[in-house]
Amino acid sequence: MRSGVVALIGMVLALVFILIAFFGPWYSFSYSMGILGEGYADFGLTGVTAKMGDETKSISYDEAESLSTAGVDTDALGVFDHTLYITILALIFCIIALIGILMVWSNGTKMMQNVGMIGGILTFVFMLVAVIYFMISSFIEGD
Repeated sequence: MRSGVVALIGMVLALVFILIAFFGPWYSFSYSMGILGEGYADFGLTGVTAKMGDETKSISYDEAESLSTAGVDTDALGVFDHTLYITILALIFCIIALIGILMVWSNGTKMMQNVGMIGGILTFVFMLVAVIYFMISSFIEGD
């Protein structure tokens, strides 16, 4: 029972971290343009939020053509799509693992225990692959 509690807490934390990955920035930089002011750009899995002076704008990657003037290779933004798909796979396996862990408590079959264990391992593997894939990919010109 104790290992089940630890597994459940671990998978709930994994779910929280995956959701943070969905909504948080994966790449961020700040800049200063002298008299125009300072700003930043946060690249997430689904779009970019940029701030220049007092104006903040969010752009989805479907509208990515406007990013080419900022030095972003818009053809390389597929990195975010691929990372998003891998992260979605991790989310699916996390939910499967949570269901498996909760089913073990209800009827305790060995098969459900294996589903929870395999789902947890695959969640870890896919999130690790997503992060490593993103880290080795370059999408800003000049990197």
